[in-house]
Amino acid sequence: MKSDNIEIIVVDNGSFDGSAEFVQEKFPWVRTIVNSSNCGYALGNDIGAEAARGKYLIFMNNDTIVCDSNWVDFLTKHLENDESIGIIGPLIIDANSKRVDSFGGAITYPLGAAPAIKHGCPESKLSSSMDVAYVAGAALMIRKDLFERLGGFDPSYFAFHEEVDLCWRARATGFRVLCEPRSRILHIGSASWGSFSPMKEYLKERNRFVTNMKNYGPHDLLIWMTNEAIYAVSLTIGSFFTMKARKVLPYYFLAIFSFTKRIRSIVLNRKRCRASYAVSDAVVLSVHTNESVPSMLVSAFRRR
Repeated sequence: MKSDNIEIIVVDNGSFDGSAEFVQEKFPWVRTIVNSSNCGYALGNDIGAEAARGKYLIFMNNDTIVCDSNWVDFLTKHLENDESIGIIGPLIIDANSKRVDSFGGAITYPLGAAPAIKHGCPESKLSSSMDVAYVAGAALMIRKDLFERLGGFDPSYFAFHEEVDLCWRARATGFRVLCEPRSRILHIGSASWGSFSPMKEYLKERNRFVTNMKNYGPHDLLIWMTNEAIYAVSLTIGSFFTMKARKVLPYYFLAIFSFTKRIRSIVLNRKRCRASYAVSDAVVLSVHTNESVPSMLVSAFRRR
């Protein structure tokens, strides 16, 4: 894509290391927005999107590296040629292992976890685009009018799972979410949070609860709550036997407490979201992946 067709906006979330000054000095053509404090991934990107003037928006993390100069072209062509596609993302390669970090992501039913697709697989095995439940927020492209229609990222999330929520809402309004392997981005991963962070574990669980509450229909909401209760009991029992369960359990219940404390505002948000949905829950959930409570427990322990 020609450089004069691209507007680059850097949102500095209250950093103290001179990042904003560095960008302003070395890249004067880049528009820099400096926030006085760290307002999180969701609100930080919403602020950048509001300032953007283009037809499409691309959100990129600060720990991503562009592989090819034409990576944007592969994404743009899909949006230009197919109006049913609302969100699209590139193949994301782990910068260290050079294997697939994510080829989009799945959303498990009914607990709503969001594992990456094809994680750890060789890049060479992926050759064609695919509809997915969501694409990673590390590098995500969306139609600007759709982003505005959806109300952007939910700023209450701060960080983690906000792209899952955004893509879920986009699919519920009738748009497809796609991943394109010819477009490639390197991702360092955990650059801001580290390999294990109590705050990260807390936010991931809390925001999973919020996403489920906002987006599930009444029937599926009841199924999720029932299975979540079973998961909570199982995790508690597991904490007597495994160190990994003991490590995550406090943050899991802190997430439940925070979620419960904010339940009124979440329910109001749910009503606003579901009022705009144009696709049946059955169609939306058709791209989700069934996963039992025992399976999710095993997956959770492996990730930690």
